[in-house]
Amino acid sequence: MAAFEAALARVNKQSEADPLSHLEQAVFLYKGDVLPAMYDEWLGPLRDGFQQKFSQTLAQLVTLLTKQEKYTSALTYGEQLLRLDPLRESTYQQLMQLHDQ
Repeated sequence: MAAFEAALARVNKQSEADPLSHLEQAVFLYKGDVLPAMYDEWLGPLRDGFQQKFSQTLAQLVTLLTKQEKYTSALTYGEQLLRLDPLRESTYQQLMQLHDQ
């Protein structure tokens, strides 16, 4: 998870540079829930926090790729976001718009 957070930190540091490669690297580095086999109470907020960061990263990627007219890649990340959060209506809207492109 440290590598995932480091990639996100690089996105925030390079405000004038294109963040695409750092966002894609962060998505690649995210390996799922923290300690998935453990069920301690303190892990819930930690897992939720990382999942929220991952969700935000995917949403940023979809938006950025759509602006760059890289629709196939945007669809791929959008579908991944939908699997992560199937109740997120804005993702459905973005995917419908991307399929229309």
